[in-house]
Amino acid sequence: MNTSSIVRRSLTVAVAAVVAATSLGASAASAGPVTEVGSPIEESAAPTQSAAVNPVLESYGGDPAREAELVAAEDRRLIDVDLVANGTLFPQLNTALPFRVAGKPVTTLVLPGRDAAYTERDLEVLAPLSFVETSPGVYELSEHIVILDGATLDLRRPGGLLINMTSQENGFASIVVAGGNLVIEGTPTEHVEFQAWDSTRRQPDTETADGRAYIRVMGGYASITNASFSDMGFWSGVTGGLALTGTQLASTLGLDSDGQREIPEVHLAAPDTAETVEEGDPLIVDGTSEGETGVDLSRGAGLYSQGVTAWMSGLTVNGNAFGLFVSDATSVELQNSDFMNNLVDGVVFHREVINSRVTGVESSGNGGDGFRVTRGSQGVLLDTVEAVNNGGNGITIDATPLAGGPSATGLPVNSYGGHSILNSRFTNNGKYGIAVIGGADIAVRRNTVEGGEFGIMATDVATNIAIEENRVESALKQGIVFRDGVNGQIWGNIVNGGEIGIYVRDSTAAVARNTIDEVTSHGVTMVGAVNGSLIGQNEVGGQGNSPIDTVRASGVSVLDNNESPTWIYQNITERVIRMVTKPMTLLWTILAMLLLLTAFRGFRYRGSGFGNPYRDRTPLHDLSQGLVDPATVPGVVRPLEVELQDARDLAHLPSPSGLPRRITDREQVRT
Repeated sequence: MNTSSIVRRSLTVAVAAVVAATSLGASAASAGPVTEVGSPIEESAAPTQSAAVNPVLESYGGDPAREAELVAAEDRRLIDVDLVANGTLFPQLNTALPFRVAGKPVTTLVLPGRDAAYTERDLEVLAPLSFVETSPGVYELSEHIVILDGATLDLRRPGGLLINMTSQENGFASIVVAGGNLVIEGTPTEHVEFQAWDSTRRQPDTETADGRAYIRVMGGYASITNASFSDMGFWSGVTGGLALTGTQLASTLGLDSDGQREIPEVHLAAPDTAETVEEGDPLIVDGTSEGETGVDLSRGAGLYSQGVTAWMSGLTVNGNAFGLFVSDATSVELQNSDFMNNLVDGVVFHREVINSRVTGVESSGNGGDGFRVTRGSQGVLLDTVEAVNNGGNGITIDATPLAGGPSATGLPVNSYGGHSILNSRFTNNGKYGIAVIGGADIAVRRNTVEGGEFGIMATDVATNIAIEENRVESALKQGIVFRDGVNGQIWGNIVNGGEIGIYVRDSTAAVARNTIDEVTSHGVTMVGAVNGSLIGQNEVGGQGNSPIDTVRASGVSVLDNNESPTWIYQNITERVIRMVTKPMTLLWTILAMLLLLTAFRGFRYRGSGFGNPYRDRTPLHDLSQGLVDPATVPGVVRPLEVELQDARDLAHLPSPSGLPRRITDREQVRT
């Protein structure tokens, strides 16, 4: 092979190595986000999350299979309680009196409706073995409690109250309000406290694998002020620690594995014993004077529904599975509370949460989102809230339809919305500060977003979205993002830092009166079909190829009143230098050079070109089937020719063994 062939082949390998290194480097540097080729450098679009990797599940730990079974078992238990309470299973039972439903491993004390509220003193009498005062103001609860429609559990006590809810390997306790009312009230300095408590180890239960104690208001009303909840709940929202939900349960969960109804054992509640239904009348405890003082059930309850209504203020929730989980609720009011270090999300408004408000609430250090409002909810206001250092987004508003067409349960296909996020702060959250997914008539105004990968994002055919008067600081990639069918306006915002200040892709946006500074690529970028979009009266500062980039967009109008007096234009050389000096680029460049070096060492010149590298080591038997003349073997020195006059002269030549030489037939003298 000639020299030119070697050079061509080396160049081919070099190009392949550089392309491979560049591709790997881009993949490693972007860590998964979809990218679009910009002008003239690459601009990162919104990140995508692999369906195979759930970061919240990784941080949650636990035992998914076992915990899911425990959630189903809890639903079956509550169905059994309902069947007993409504007379289906035991019509002879007087359900106006407290009773127990036996269960494995924990029984359930059921409190039916009555005029007077149940207090901790009533629980001491009705459950002397399972609600025990271990020290003044400190109780240990070791069975489930269910409060039926018409009943109120009133846990208020001067000097505070601590209830350790049993939570250990062989079972856990819970408090479920099934259509009744729950009142928990402490003072700003002396809270009513609940915690999941491992009574065998005498410490809070931080393991979710075997389930943990929880509180759930399932229909009815809750008034909770100046209360603390810690290390509670597991796996699902309804068993997540503190939950406010509707009353609907799947009827199939009341069946055992063979599809047959398990008939529970039922006892009436008595002060000292748990008598069976057939064994006469139990002793029933009347409400105490403390419980008869009355409970104000009107606070925050502007509208009642078949679900749950709640007033909550002064809550501290730490280390739960879910901080607060709400679904099928109307007029929920949450004020001046802290949610921290919960395993999944801080505050979740899940489905059918209507006309509710969250004000003065901080959600920090949670594994998922700080706040989450999901599909099916309408008219939720979040004002002066704060989300800090959460693993997911600061807040997620998902207002997409519950179904895209005909479905098994006939879910509606309309979008939701009417939500507002106002006067709030979102700092150093893992992904977005604020994420709006679908929906209509959603306002994001006067908020501050700091850090994170992206600042404010709206996507997935969200309509009439108003992103106004927000301040976005130091987002790593893009400050404000519209993508995939969004329609709305981005007006009067301040964006400092990041690669791109405002990014619009395949959406319609009026981008006006924004102030953008210290970006490193473009101030405003539009990509794809952005028909009807407008860019006007913006002030753009930073450095890059251009302050406003629309070369890849169609249908946009750029007014001549945009200003960029401080913009620093960078040429291609400067951009290339800036790109190649990034740490990951340098790393992959070094790897590419190593690959090239290895390739050139393999192509080094051997003799007359490329060939068999072992040709000079060919076995002799491959060259001849018999004796060969040494002179014909490459690399062997040819012996000097000797003129012999007579065959007898051979006898005078020395032999290697020192013995007289014998003339052979092959050593004949030529005449």
